[in-house]
Parts: sequence; structure tokens; C-alpha cells
Amino acid sequence: MSSTEAYNVAQGNSYLTTMKTPVIIKPILYGNTAKHLGQKREGDGHTHTWTLYVKPFDNEDMSVY
Repeated sequence: MSSTEAYNVAQGNSYLTTMKTPVIIKPILYGNTAKHLGQKREGDGHTHTWTLYVKPFDNEDMSVY
């Protein structure tokens, strides 16, 4: 399914009434934090550590998806 078709399904456009593969659209919250290490690490040259956060919008159990 193309992104245009997925958009039309999300908007409720009825011309796509039958689909072979179901599309599930769920809102999520995401973000990140970065911490400076002070200086480059010798092993890999990294200057920051990064943490990515992803969670469901309404604290819904997303393990079923």
C-alpha cells in the first residue's frame, strides 16, 4: 500500500473499501536525549550518548501490534 493509499484510508475515503492487508494506524510519542561525554571516547570517537524514547499515546499495550 502506498503512503497516499494509507492516507486516504486514515482519512476515511471510501473508494478503498477492500484491502488485502489490514492497516493499523496508532499514534505514538517519541523523543530523545543526548548527554555530552566531555571528550571523545578513545575506542569509537563518540562525543555523546543518545537515548531514544517511544511510547503509545494513551499508554495503550502495544505488544499486540
